[in-house]
Formats: sequence, C-alpha cells, structure tokens
Amino acid sequence: MENNKKKKESVKVYNDWLEEGVVEDKLLLIEAWARNGVPNKDIASNLGISEPTFYKLKKVHKDVDKALKSGKEVLDVKVENALIKKAIGYTVTDVKTKTKVLTNGDIETETTEIKKHIAGDTGAIIFFLKNRMPKVWRDRKDQDVNLSTADKLTEYFNILDGQLEDDEQGDVKEDVENKE
Repeated sequence: MENNKKKKESVKVYNDWLEEGVVEDKLLLIEAWARNGVPNKDIASNLGISEPTFYKLKKVHKDVDKALKSGKEVLDVKVENALIKKAIGYTVTDVKTKTKVLTNGDIETETTEIKKHIAGDTGAIIFFLKNRMPKVWRDRKDQDVNLSTADKLTEYFNILDGQLEDDEQGDVKEDVENKE
C-alpha cells in the first residue's frame, strides 16, 4: 500500500509539471544539478519532493532517469579527463603584461608568454594504473608456493626452533642461502 502511494505521488508530481508546462525545464535542471555533482537527495529537495518520490519518479518516467544519467555522464567524463591530464602532465601558458608610462605620456605595453610544463602526478598515475590495469599494477600479487618451497620454509622454521639435528641444519641453511 505504501509503495503504491509513493508511485501515485510521483505520477502526481509529473502530471503537475505537465499541467504547468515545466517538464522540459525540470529535466534541464535535473541534468544540470547531476552534472554539477549534486547528490540525488539534494536534487529531490531542490525539486520540492522527497527522496523516495524522486526515485519513483525516475523509475516511472524514463525521461527523468535519462536526464539524471546524462548529467552524471558529463561529470564522469570531465573527472576522467582531469585525472588523465593530471597523470600524464600538461603545458600551461602564463601571460605577463608590463605597462610603462613613457616620458612623453604614451603608454607602452609589453606582453611575455611563458610556457610551463606541469609534470604528471605520481598519485594520479598510480590510481589510473591500478584501476585500468589491475592485473599488472595492483598492490597484492598472487603467488604460487610449491610444496618444495613450503617444505624448505618449514625446515627453516624448525631450525629456528632448534628441532633439527646439526647435520640437517647445514643442508637447509645452505638451500636458504643459495636462494638469497
């Protein structure tokens, strides 16, 4: 019953927009707010409706959902492009202007352009690589440990515990030192 009430509420909101002739305006606002990173609960508040009503509204009226996704997609692309730019580095041009008043009263302007290269940011590079190529760049590596390696480690730990005879310790120590 409660769910049906929310659905009716969202239909009423949309029908009110239709009667007022503001559907396109509301869709543009939803898209703009989403593009600017406004959370869904705040978009609902900006529209003067509750968050559950907003979710029903976008579920029942696909154009509302489309506007929301379209706005978020634009923001996603902007952020992705900014991350890539920060990761690979970029060049900026600083323009400096000097103005002099000459003795005869004339004004002389000198403009200088200085190009600066902003190096790639290590943190952005790491983030990008870990997310785009996780098999190669993730922190945790899967390692195969074969039985002989496990046996040698067990023997080594037994040496540390003093559980092996002196002649057995020499063989294991030799193996471990050869590995290092």
